[in-house]
Amino acid sequence: MSTVVLFDGQSCCSPVRGREESAQAVAQFVADAQWLQEQGVAARRVTISSAPEEFAGTPAVAELISVQGMNALPALTVDGKLVASGRYPARAELAQWCGLGASDEVAPDAPTGAGTCCAPVTAESGR
Repeated sequence: MSTVVLFDGQSCCSPVRGREESAQAVAQFVADAQWLQEQGVAARRVTISSAPEEFAGTPAVAELISVQGMNALPALTVDGKLVASGRYPARAELAQWCGLGASDEVAPDAPTGAGTCCAPVTAESGR
């Protein structure tokens, strides 16, 4: 199965970001990553503040930031290959990039409230 990593520039809880739509987009990705995990895909979200070494150690992301700067984030890799940047992808795109085929399942509303968007998405945490 595929490995999906969302490289995000800031935590959605950061006061710098402060936009409801950004927090909602992150929360939606968390819900979509959970769905991917249920399909057997390793999916997670990392932030530059929590894992700077992972940003530097992923050639496609390091090059993206070198060329376009931090405004190119978020960036999404599938099996180490950059597939999207500057936006949070939709569930249908994630399914396609992971070879899951079309899903009739509609993405549920993303969870809201404390703890929904700030925690990294990992297979172990389920978030």
